[in-house]
Amino acid sequence: MDTPFSAYRGEDPYVFICYSHADSGVVFPELLWLHEQGVKVWYDEGISGGQVWREEIGNAILSAEKVLYYVSRNSLDSSHCSREINFALDENIEIVPIYLENVPLTTDLRLGLGWVQALFRFDDSRYKEHLLRVANKPAGERVADKPDSRMRGIFKYFRGSLFIAALLAAAAGWILYTQLTDVQHADGRPVTLGITPFAGGSGKIAGLDYEIERRLSASQGLLARVSESAGKSEDYRIDGTLLGSALRLELRDRNGVEVLAWATDIKGDLDAAADAISRAVLARLGRAETVVSRFRETIDPEAFRTFLAATASVRSSHSLDTLRQAEMAFRDVLNSYPQYAPAHAGLCMTVLYIYEERQEQEDFAQAEQHCHRALTLDDQNSEVHRALGMLYRATGQMAKAIDSFHRALALAPYSSDAMRGLADTLFASGSVAEADRWFREAIRVEPSHWENYQALAIYQFQRGDFARAIDSFETALRLAPDEIAITNNLGAAHFMAGNFDQAVNYWKRVVAIQPSPQIYANLGASHFYQRQFAQARGMYEQANRLAPQNYRYMAHIGEALYVSDPAKARPYFVKALDMAGAQLRIDPGDSVTLSDMASYRAALGDAENARKLIEEADAAASEDISVVYNLAVTHARLRDGEAASAALDRLMALGYTRALLDLDANFDGLYSR
Repeated sequence: MDTPFSAYRGEDPYVFICYSHADSGVVFPELLWLHEQGVKVWYDEGISGGQVWREEIGNAILSAEKVLYYVSRNSLDSSHCSREINFALDENIEIVPIYLENVPLTTDLRLGLGWVQALFRFDDSRYKEHLLRVANKPAGERVADKPDSRMRGIFKYFRGSLFIAALLAAAAGWILYTQLTDVQHADGRPVTLGITPFAGGSGKIAGLDYEIERRLSASQGLLARVSESAGKSEDYRIDGTLLGSALRLELRDRNGVEVLAWATDIKGDLDAAADAISRAVLARLGRAETVVSRFRETIDPEAFRTFLAATASVRSSHSLDTLRQAEMAFRDVLNSYPQYAPAHAGLCMTVLYIYEERQEQEDFAQAEQHCHRALTLDDQNSEVHRALGMLYRATGQMAKAIDSFHRALALAPYSSDAMRGLADTLFASGSVAEADRWFREAIRVEPSHWENYQALAIYQFQRGDFARAIDSFETALRLAPDEIAITNNLGAAHFMAGNFDQAVNYWKRVVAIQPSPQIYANLGASHFYQRQFAQARGMYEQANRLAPQNYRYMAHIGEALYVSDPAKARPYFVKALDMAGAQLRIDPGDSVTLSDMASYRAALGDAENARKLIEEADAAASEDISVVYNLAVTHARLRDGEAASAALDRLMALGYTRALLDLDANFDGLYSR
């Protein structure tokens, strides 16, 4: 393309244009427009033959007011552009990146150029207005959207990663402010901030992103969440990159405009780094700094790294392997710092998750010990109260659990974790409408976290709404495709909806990846409903071997035997009752356990105790499909046809399909309608 005008060669201030010739079709019309607006422009038009780069171009850069760098795939691949930009950085010349397309900078350029206000030609309706303002602004002028000029001198060190340590040794951290968009929502919704998982390095700062999230979300009206999909729906986004011990962060609004840049050396005190970064972001968003002061604890950096990594891993996955590793990490921290309340709370919640799967009494005792220890050490920590809420929920102390979750929310108003716990407890307490509201509130404030959809799906499953449960499980799976518990539960929802082949396919997928007691139990159920009782027993025995203290897997073996030989089933029901009794000592009002025990008592011919147990369970949870199912099984085993038929009517009203009923050997000959 022909050059549009002659490059400026006078003594007045001018801008130097760095671009790829391959982009001249886009760049030249824009340079002509700037020229017509009175901006003096130098570009590589008319360089004399024989002149080398470091003469004319080098002198043009040195004399320029600033460099406008047109960023594209072409310019990033251009060795000429690379030399020009590195030379400008070395000579402390102001550079303004202008993005022609959405392309990532190289690491060196991100560190060298990320501090300045960038323009986005491909996605900015006011682009030309911004371009003209930037082109006309004198270099070094202090305005609201530029850093203090004294900070410019440090950027000469940003040519490559070899100079990062030198930079950060000289400057522990630095901040750039640019124009800030409105941070309030008229409808009262919190301002949302997505944090992309920090990239690069050796993983030694795993969890720092989560710790920043925790601090920021303690601010009233601000919700920060770590997510791979950060920035797609949030008001703001933080990106972090680690090179060596140098952490570089960028805060952008939903239009991609950078409103804050931060760099710091994090090889020292990670807790202090989290505080400093959080304060910088809060200050930029017009928030008070005091909300992060509570998080400062006395703990060495390495122990803090361990704590952060364990906390982040538990939130990312509830697989048994992940939980066991997190448990060991929390214990490592507490071995050195036994007074560290957040680690006690984290250990309490982690072991409770393990207890849910294994039902080993020692796990629960450990959880109880660490929860109460955490409260003794720090009663102003939201995670401590959330852990207590989980503990009280597990012991059936619903009023205390609700109070604890409300306390957690008072300290961290937009904690979806606390909202989920509150919702589950309210549902178990019979407050269905209120539970529904809190499940959906958790999703509203954190739509990118898989656990929120998983919890809603389980709630929908328990109410027999399998179609909606499938939708919610599928959403959870899209957000956490490696979390096998979701795939397992999705299979269960399909099974209950009558989609048997789909269910089995999901379960076989899980077995191939990571076998678990629950997945073997589900596969056993699929065989049971196909009347393949020997195969069902084999699957149940696999589940029992993996979790020998879980009474349900022991009872399942008995149920596979009961339909053909009740006498052989008897020892398994006796053992299951004994183990379930231990569970009731932890939560005497557990309606599902009570109803399970009623069905076992009925199988053993103990009609009196079976009826007492099932009546107690039904009174506590009349809308829980598991309880109603056990009600029907109990009456069927007691040969109480009328009561069993009434229970089956209720069961089908809750979503238990006729297809399942026809296949269920527990009701053979009972239901003829």
